[in-house]
Amino acid sequence: MACSANLGTTTSDAGTLALTGSSRNAILAIIAFFVVGGGLLAFVNVPEGQRLARQAERTFSDVTDLG
Repeated sequence: MACSANLGTTTSDAGTLALTGSSRNAILAIIAFFVVGGGLLAFVNVPEGQRLARQAERTFSDVTDLG
């Protein structure tokens, strides 16, 4: 996953630099990505995600114990 994140960021920077000729716009694009990502994280329900992960883990372990 980290590789794809780095690749996406590098591609975005290179594309912005190629289109505008300025690294300033590339830096502003990265800042915008962080701001949007931070905004999306504000809507994440962590306790619900943990509950679902535990439930999935129990379901998966039940299936693997049968074999």
